[in-house]
Amino acid sequence: MNANFHTHTYRCKHATGNIKDYCLEARKQNVSTLGFSEHIPFKTEEMNIRYRRIAPHELPLYCQDIEDARNEFPDLTLYKGLELEYETEYFSSYYPELKEKLELDYMIGAVHYIYKSNGELLPFWDEKAIVDFNDYRRFMEGNIHFMETGLLLYLAHPDAFSRFYPYWTEEHAAVTRDVFACAEALKIPLELNANGWRKKDIVLPDGTTRKLYPWQPFWELATEYNIECVVGSDAHKPEDVWGNSPDIVAFAEKLGLPLVNDKLAAKIEASREKSGRK
Repeated sequence: MNANFHTHTYRCKHATGNIKDYCLEARKQNVSTLGFSEHIPFKTEEMNIRYRRIAPHELPLYCQDIEDARNEFPDLTLYKGLELEYETEYFSSYYPELKEKLELDYMIGAVHYIYKSNGELLPFWDEKAIVDFNDYRRFMEGNIHFMETGLLLYLAHPDAFSRFYPYWTEEHAAVTRDVFACAEALKIPLELNANGWRKKDIVLPDGTTRKLYPWQPFWELATEYNIECVVGSDAHKPEDVWGNSPDIVAFAEKLGLPLVNDKLAAKIEASREKSGRK
């Protein structure tokens, strides 16, 4: 069960620690399977700087670091991946070609921002953003479209936009049902993200607080569907390589959500064997 596929390093410009640092910490925290999923670079330097992403020329170095760590840490199972951005123009060629070129073991994806009706780019971490319900709808439509690409091992933090909506409503439920129906039909696991648990709690209008995500009513609705879930640490520093993941496991078990971290590791192994990279 101690398998984490959502790990970032200093190369993404908003995390700390190198590959070796995470491997050393994985040993300490009894994480036997560790997948690295650095944020994929945009095609433009401006976007890479704006959103602090790995530079394209660093990708071979990142991959080599993982290969070197496999030799240095034979007791760990290490996988080479990337976390995709929701940029539809990249779906057909850029992402698939990069996966083949770098011989990646997997890709995960997350909608980190949406474009509002006026063309404004809205990232989910913008605490001061002014939103309406259509923004939530756009975010969920992005989740669905991402799953439909067939590129993803799993969909990361599908409830991240909960930051902007203090209370769950029937409108949220109606739109979110489409995400769960898609995940069920395509058999794409959804991530319960531990990084949201580590972030500052949201203070609600009535003075109470809640975790940023996982958003409980979102996942309560998920129990009505035959979907699979994965715990992702979303580590941005070595000490978080399994940080708060036990809390997320307990959250999932309380709701009865099936966790498939071990199943995903087996899927990656089968793919590596098929490609001759085992």
